[in-house]
Amino acid sequence: MTTDHPMDTSARCCDVCLEPVPLWESVIKLCGDTCAAHLCVECTEAYFDHHLSAFLPGLLTKAHCPICLVPMPKHKYMPYVQPDLLEYAAKCVFAASELRCPHCDESTPFVDAWSSRPMSPLRLPKTLRQKLPWLRRLGTKFVRYKLAASTLFDYIRSTFSDYADVVYMHTLQLIHDPERRATFAMYELHKTRLVFTPCCGKAVCFGCKTAGHHEICDAGEASERNTVVLCPECNIPIVRGDGCDSIKCVCDTYFSWQEQVFVAEERSRNARFQAVLRLPHGARSLKRVLEYCRHLVWRSRFLDVVWHLKVHRFRCVAWPVLAPRLRACVQHRRFNAVLGQLRSTMRHRSLCREIHARVCRIEAVKTTMALVLHEMRIATARPSVQPAAKLEVVDDTAKAPVDYVMAAMA
Repeated sequence: MTTDHPMDTSARCCDVCLEPVPLWESVIKLCGDTCAAHLCVECTEAYFDHHLSAFLPGLLTKAHCPICLVPMPKHKYMPYVQPDLLEYAAKCVFAASELRCPHCDESTPFVDAWSSRPMSPLRLPKTLRQKLPWLRRLGTKFVRYKLAASTLFDYIRSTFSDYADVVYMHTLQLIHDPERRATFAMYELHKTRLVFTPCCGKAVCFGCKTAGHHEICDAGEASERNTVVLCPECNIPIVRGDGCDSIKCVCDTYFSWQEQVFVAEERSRNARFQAVLRLPHGARSLKRVLEYCRHLVWRSRFLDVVWHLKVHRFRCVAWPVLAPRLRACVQHRRFNAVLGQLRSTMRHRSLCREIHARVCRIEAVKTTMALVLHEMRIATARPSVQPAAKLEVVDDTAKAPVDYVMAAMA
């Protein structure tokens, strides 16, 4: 008896137990289409039972492929895990968002409470409904570990603006993977920090877990004192004991310690800067500080140039010519500073304009007089053969200041 499609009875060894497994009973493409895994069902179930049983409450631990070692979404390993173990793993990752209520002393995970809410229909304007297909695409990439939670959250905030909270809750409830849902919710909690407990509705700061809301919490101050950094993926505090700068978090995220220290310092600096801006006269004070710093920079540069010219003072022609000009620059800059203060305190613009015009005219006369006197010194110091010619030069140059002054005054 012949058949057109004979059955493939070949077998291949399991990658874990090395026992021969028929191809129709083997587990292939476990984490994706490019996965090279070839396992038996028994080894696959044993691996995920052991892996999910090792989950710790409060940590955003991911399930990884035993061969490719990449994170796997829930629908990939769910057929090989018992339902009670799946529930235990979900409770462990949801415990990361747990917060004790300061009023009734009850602890409820925010992600678990949000998941139990009934999902109402999403009503958006027509212009925003056109952006939902792209949002679904980004959500799919996030569930498949191809997109960061920050990218998805920032897209919702920037695109849906007034409807961002509604779209965020709707997106969160549509994510069925417990780890992905908890990761997305934890990013939003650490971003806003102002939360209300599900039991009593009391305002709590999620950063330092205390009642009320404040911009700079104790967690940020502790980070500045003890060099505590936050994981870029799950945002849990991490302290390095020793070793190299390559850090692996419990959520299997790799990052550089020095880079995260720089990020923590920059975040603390920005928080202090925003706190100063919120003061009644914070913006004005910062503006004055910036002007003073700019003046110090300009002064240091000016002194460097002057010192360089003093060192080369043997150039008798360059220094006498540049010195009056430098003094004039300093006086002009001081005058502009005083004039700016007058503009800010006086409302008589015509008076300020008249002062500026007269002072500029006086400065022009002073500059002209300095140049003429310098030319006179050079002319008198120049050797001459005929005394009469020397007297004529002196008489001509003596008349020159009058002509220059009249021209400048005109």
